Amino acid sequence: MKLKLLLLTLLMYGGILFAQEINRSLVITEARLSGQPDNYVELTNMGNTPINLKDYEFGTIRPWASPWTPEQNRYYRLPNKVLQPGQSFVMTTAYDFHAEQYAKKTPGFEGGQYRPQKLQMYALADMLIHVAEPKGDATDSITRDPIYGDIMWTWEAWNGRECYYIEQHLSATDSVVIDQVSGVFDDNGRNRTSGRYDVAGVTGATGTAVLVRKFKVKQGNVDFANARGVGADDSEWIPWQWPAGWGQWRDAQWTVGNHGDYKLDENTLQSDKADVNFAAKTITVPWGTRRGDGVMRLMKKKPGLGWI
Repeated sequence: MKLKLLLLTLLMYGGILFAQEINRSLVITEARLSGQPDNYVELTNMGNTPINLKDYEFGTIRPWASPWTPEQNRYYRLPNKVLQPGQSFVMTTAYDFHAEQYAKKTPGFEGGQYRPQKLQMYALADMLIHVAEPKGDATDSITRDPIYGDIMWTWEAWNGRECYYIEQHLSATDSVVIDQVSGVFDDNGRNRTSGRYDVAGVTGATGTAVLVRKFKVKQGNVDFANARGVGADDSEWIPWQWPAGWGQWRDAQWTVGNHGDYKLDENTLQSDKADVNFAAKTITVPWGTRRGDGVMRLMKKKPGLGWI
């Protein structure tokens, strides 16, 4: 009888260990940390099996907090959603109060629609975090969690000084951080309050660029200080540094919400309205087309594309 109980205990214990195995395949594949109105994070299942996001926590480590102990209201558990292999999940901030008041012609909001966030991001995001807005009243939507509180503060990251992380919860008491972005921790074990760390040789990229993970990275890495590299070849990341004026009125890049091994070739840019000569590196567009977004709006939408 004791032998049977021992075998049963070992089988149960082995089953628990298997169920709680650390899975580092949920990876931060794209992130922006320049300012709360623009910040977003894309997570991708880079493994071969489905992942339920409910077993993971997302949070922010500010320069005033030590890794990996986030402050109150600056972390939360992800929703009960299964992410299939290769599938991405996007989170970003949302602002609707000012736009609603402008549409209703509310006194004090006549100056035009207040739009901190890009319109495309509302459709691209799988999870919108509604942020308190200036002049907001009781009708202003604010994302609150019954357990974790005003989780909108998780997204209060500015100038590339904060760190976003993913933590897997293995049980009610055990957890492990599996990936992070922008956490260098070179100021007595914390990030500098001045922010903006270099990535892949791009100066201040954490605060001035969208960081896209290279497709070859299949596992999370908590050592961003080394993973950021000193040049394009040794970095896990590709910084897309936007030009001056690239703000809320510009289109969202086609990199958001998808992650793959994309190549720029003669099949990338296709259009019924523009003449694309890939060999000559020229694009002939109809009269009146504006540069940047105007040109890209003539193209068939393809994943993995960014432009200036």
